[in-house]
Amino acid sequence: MPDRVDTDVAAANQALLLLEQPPISTMTDANDRARAVNAAFAQARDVTLSLRWWNFATGKKWLTAVASYVHAGPLEIAYALPADFLAARYLDDEPEEPWEIETAAVDPSGAAVKVLTTNLAAPLLVYTRRVENVALWDPEFIEAFAHQLAYKAGAPFVDRGRLKELQALADAWRDEASGSDARQKSKGQVSRDVSWLRARRIGGFRG
Repeated sequence: MPDRVDTDVAAANQALLLLEQPPISTMTDANDRARAVNAAFAQARDVTLSLRWWNFATGKKWLTAVASYVHAGPLEIAYALPADFLAARYLDDEPEEPWEIETAAVDPSGAAVKVLTTNLAAPLLVYTRRVENVALWDPEFIEAFAHQLAYKAGAPFVDRGRLKELQALADAWRDEASGSDARQKSKGQVSRDVSWLRARRIGGFRG
């Protein structure tokens, strides 16, 4: 990988390099390469962010309860999630308290949105935030993203065997602490005396 990958185009070209394709000049170039990476870019970014607790994508926020809403269930308080929320990690200093990420019709329009439900007052959520600015990505993440994007955009350019290889390489960045779980709820946790990248907390969003 080059020393500086700080634009969408530069990041996309890393994926095209893995596909042995020529680089693009802009994300809107009139060719199949640009169309393929442009279509898969956001999904590949979010999937890669969810593979691990990346330092640069760590968010922390005191949550605010949704006004005039009582959740129907044992976890009665629904909290609005941050605008850049992608995946929950844990509630800070509340290792034993249950919580869950759910969809609920709390929006004024009546639309269902994701909320965190718990019985805690004003919990502090540690979460993975969506980081769209490539200049803020760290080098290891860029490498992981390039493999993920190459896998997701590569069907027009490589055979199925190469796609499977790229998928396996992309998945190799998965960390067990941020593993995927559709329930998105608390499970307890282990010691916090570990790095963000190598944390082994159990629970929350398992992505």
